[in-house]
Amino acid sequence: MKQQSLADKVDILYDALEYSRLQPYKGNTVADAELLIKRKNHIKKHVEELSKATEYKDATDVLKELVNIVIACVGMANTYGWDFDSAFNRMYLHKMPSSEGSTKNNMYLNDLV
Repeated sequence: MKQQSLADKVDILYDALEYSRLQPYKGNTVADAELLIKRKNHIKKHVEELSKATEYKDATDVLKELVNIVIACVGMANTYGWDFDSAFNRMYLHKMPSSEGSTKNNMYLNDLV
């Protein structure tokens, strides 16, 4: 049995929560704008919770907030139909010190959005 990717797992979670997916990024409708604001605020909320956790809570709470941020970010990518796993792999290879052919711009991600 093939192991599920992070994006696959978030897709299952978002299906269960009935969140929107495969929506236009920065579309022309009020609903599109509201969805983008909602996704951005969701990530911002978890970043703020991480900041608080690093100051006042134990390592378990910090790890929980880190995972929440990843889920929120992958969820935003899934919302817009972006291939998070492929983008992650490309960024990983780009950041590796021995990465051959890496570029210093985002051109290598353009086909994923």
